[in-house]
Amino acid sequence: MKNRITSLKNKLFSFFKIKDKSKNGANKIIYDYSSKEQEQQQEQQQEVVMETAKEKEKEKEKEKETETMYISKDKNHHNKEPSLDKDFNMIPISVTINNIIDKITTNAYHNCYKKTYVRNISNFYIANLDYSSWRIAMTSMQFCEFTKHIDALLNNNADIMCNLRSIKLYENDVAYSKYRAGVFKTDNFIIKIDTDSFNFKNEITGMYNLGKGLIEEYSIVLPYYAHFYSKNKKNISFSVQPRIHDTISLRDWMMIYENQKLDIEFYIRMCIRISKSIQFISSKHMVHGDIKPDNIIVENITNRSYIIDFGLCGLHELSEGTGGTKPFCHPETRNTGDIYKDNNEYNWVKNTKYNDLWSISFIFATILIFRKCYLYYRDYPVNFFNGDKYINITYLNYIPEKFRLPFVCVLTKETPDTNIDIQSFISLLEKAL
Repeated sequence: MKNRITSLKNKLFSFFKIKDKSKNGANKIIYDYSSKEQEQQQEQQQEVVMETAKEKEKEKEKEKETETMYISKDKNHHNKEPSLDKDFNMIPISVTINNIIDKITTNAYHNCYKKTYVRNISNFYIANLDYSSWRIAMTSMQFCEFTKHIDALLNNNADIMCNLRSIKLYENDVAYSKYRAGVFKTDNFIIKIDTDSFNFKNEITGMYNLGKGLIEEYSIVLPYYAHFYSKNKKNISFSVQPRIHDTISLRDWMMIYENQKLDIEFYIRMCIRISKSIQFISSKHMVHGDIKPDNIIVENITNRSYIIDFGLCGLHELSEGTGGTKPFCHPETRNTGDIYKDNNEYNWVKNTKYNDLWSISFIFATILIFRKCYLYYRDYPVNFFNGDKYINITYLNYIPEKFRLPFVCVLTKETPDTNIDIQSFISLLEKAL
């Protein structure tokens, strides 16, 4: 207050300054006090102005106090709405940096690396066909089982193939024959078989960019071996990946009553763990492309989670996919219930990292709100989605406020000017714990 009055006093005195334009004192500032009467009048005017200024300052302070009181009341009145303003500052600038890096990588692929990449991945696939190198990484019993089934599939050994234990059968499966189609298990491996080679080419892409087998550090599981034929041949294509024992899908895990009653922090930590697996995939300019509860498995004893099934994976902005499986697809893919009523029909779009982020956010928002994993749009309340298939924020308000923001940023249009990526999503959840 004193500084403001002093400043005002200086401004007032400046009105009585005149410039002496004589040759000896060019641009020199002097004060002209012609008489005592003038001085007294000036002092009286200054006092009146300063008193007026003091009164105005007091009025402003009262107005600010009133505004603060109303704002606090308004916040308390709307305490169910997410407090976004402060938390927006938590979203790191790395979102912008990551987007720039992605664009540079994508453009470099188009302009320089496309031919080289195709040649390298072709050489990788040819080298992959020699599976003898896995002898060192496996026990003798595992390697014997591994080679037994690969040889049976390559040579169409009907006796071995019809005795495979099925996990999931495809429509084109022919039981008790050499033309199997589905997902099968042996003692130590998961075998995927189909007559369509598309998924296996994508798995090769995943193996080339991410690695083979169980990548323990990032909790993802890819094939050890993949083999495919061109479409004009009737031979089966297949892949073999390690089997993680004593696991069930996240969907089945959430059906267990005890798992529905865990603390909210447990689900948040599980969400962070799976999101970090997705973050690793994203760091390699890759998109999983089909994040859903059935492609996340959980160990029964440790509750550790893993991401599986890279049949729809691809390079960010450079490959095509569906964005996942309904209802876990991002609304911008247009793979929603209202547009494609038949669940087997999908719109093919460019693979983007944001599709994976949407899927994992959607899955855990459902878990946090309903303590379940739903499979279809019809399982959700009628007003759970808005017309664009984004989430109605009324339901997200059931998520505790300190964890709510990242889900609001991804699943609604409430924050259209705020970008968020998988790194920011994880950061916001970790800071909230």
